[in-house]
Amino acid sequence: MNFSRKLKRNNLKKQKKQFKKAMNGVSKRLDSLGDNCRACGKSFNKENDSLNSWVVYVVDNDPRLVCPTCKEEIDRLRQDYMEEENVEINQTGSGKT
Repeated sequence: MNFSRKLKRNNLKKQKKQFKKAMNGVSKRLDSLGDNCRACGKSFNKENDSLNSWVVYVVDNDPRLVCPTCKEEIDRLRQDYMEEENVEINQTGSGKT
């Protein structure tokens, strides 16, 4: 029984160490993002609820921090683009038949 407890304790220590290492990596990456929105320049506060609303986009292996307002604009533009693509496909598809 003692050996079993020792193994469990060692496994917990290893998991805790791996977790801390992973969190350090995440912290370093968050620090490298900067403190402003890449699109509009709005400042990013790491201490309040903005962590849940801000988004990180990765373009060509370059992480970009984006505020909620700019994210909505990006999503709207992406949706408009997809709708235009669908209209073009439908127009060219109906002319072939």
